[in-house]
Amino acid sequence: KIDWFREKLDSFKGIENHPVRLNIRREHFLEDSIQEVMAMTPDELRRAWWIDFSGEDSMDACSATRREWYQQLFEEIFEDNFGLWQRACESGRDEKDKQRWKINALSGRRYAYHLDLFRFLGRLLGRALIDGSLVPFLEAHVYKLLLGWPITFEDLNSADEEIYKNLRTGLDMGDEIEEFSLNFSTPADNLGRGTDVEFMAGGSSVHVNADNFPEWLEGHLKYSLYGRVKAQLDELLLGFSEVVPIPILLVFVPKEFEKLLS
Repeated sequence: KIDWFREKLDSFKGIENHPVRLNIRREHFLEDSIQEVMAMTPDELRRAWWIDFSGEDSMDACSATRREWYQQLFEEIFEDNFGLWQRACESGRDEKDKQRWKINALSGRRYAYHLDLFRFLGRLLGRALIDGSLVPFLEAHVYKLLLGWPITFEDLNSADEEIYKNLRTGLDMGDEIEEFSLNFSTPADNLGRGTDVEFMAGGSSVHVNADNFPEWLEGHLKYSLYGRVKAQLDELLLGFSEVVPIPILLVFVPKEFEKLLS
């Protein structure tokens, strides 16, 4: 299965004698990388890439040059102060979960063009898959979304074990759940503004009880893992699919796909 997949990826690169040259200035490394990748046509996104560091004798297709380029890009982008990603909750089930990155719901606070950056990153993830370069660990459910799989309540266990356990307890509380005075809404991440997101029309007026708690749980799950960062995720998925056709990925389950990337 993996051999077939690699053959498909290699076929995208086309003729090695006609690679796409990326001209990168060290002093403008990130800016030039974004500009070069985002200016590419669909055909160029899948052809072989050569990295040319201006003023250096580095223009080649060897793995060392590409590896250096990927490594520096991921180090700069996956950094808390950069503002696009942040470390996932430290209460994950194992050490791998603690190394995962989640999308910063407030990424728009740092960059007005943050969605363009997520699309760029989606293209970069797709290219890393083609070139066999490893990428940082993302939240487990992101790999499911890249494959078009639906998210489930169990995915919350990896993202935040403490919240998962608390919500799981609610399933067994019966009528006692009403003591928490919940409704079908939750506070939104909205640049500090006090707004709520409703899980249904008029949700702020619908109180949670034992009968509708599973429905509330589903709404909470979808917002927590997808809705609160929908715009960023959509651009990430779009950029990725521009490089790697999603249908050829469907031979993998999410855990297999994660191993290919990470």
